[in-house]
Amino acid sequence: MILYVKNSLLFMYYALLCFFMLTEHMVFVKALFYYFFPVMMIYYMFMLQTKIHMIYTYNVMERRYVRWKQLWQFFFHTAMYVSCTNSLLYLVSATLLYMFLYKELYFLIHFAEARLAKIEDSIEEKMPQYRIAHLHLNVFPDDMNNRFHESCFNTNRLYLLETSTSSRETQLGISNYREIRKKNKKPREMTDREKILYKAAGNTEILISERLYFILYPIAVLIVLLIFTIAATYVENSGLALLTFQLIITDILSYTLTPPVYHDLIVDLNYAVSSVIFVRSYYKKV
Repeated sequence: MILYVKNSLLFMYYALLCFFMLTEHMVFVKALFYYFFPVMMIYYMFMLQTKIHMIYTYNVMERRYVRWKQLWQFFFHTAMYVSCTNSLLYLVSATLLYMFLYKELYFLIHFAEARLAKIEDSIEEKMPQYRIAHLHLNVFPDDMNNRFHESCFNTNRLYLLETSTSSRETQLGISNYREIRKKNKKPREMTDREKILYKAAGNTEILISERLYFILYPIAVLIVLLIFTIAATYVENSGLALLTFQLIITDILSYTLTPPVYHDLIVDLNYAVSSVIFVRSYYKKV
């Protein structure tokens, strides 16, 4: 419902801006950027169609982002930089493309973790006498005692194993903490062992070890690219540099730190406001 209301309001917002330009209540210049407003009006009009809205909602909730949204984001930044040198245009394009690829990687990691956790829960529910050995890193004592070398977790040597008393207790603890996490609750007091189980229930060590490397390293590269882009842009246009910086930073921070609906809302509203700021700052009626 929130997404439908957001799309409805933004459709009216861009339609109103187009009306103001047609009636000369708002400055209109024959520049590429001004085509952004009618394009977005048509875009949000299509997003209000029932079937398209269902697909849109699915992508937001399950993938955390909508791939086709990246097209108008790319158009927005290209239109802003079209009057700059080609090197700046290429640099901001590379930064955006890397950000889009990072979203794909982030989604794949979280999707794979959730899928493995679902498989484990299904086995625990239907075949409680079995479990997947070496699926978790340093959680099951039986796995830690029986693995033939330290990197067993990283070698994909997964197999069904009959549960023991200790492994059964561990599996039940993980399942219980997953239910607690689904309700967005956190136990008040936990022993060291319970903390391990609570962390395992978050599925962060069920797919790959050194998970933070795959999350933080691409962000570090993106920040370096963004710094180069902003530094080069600042020499020609400081205002454009600051606007580009806040758009990209807000996008990536909201994507990684907020729920999917909030990310979608923040990005769309940010670009809607920034588009008006840009035209009022850089175009004058002639």
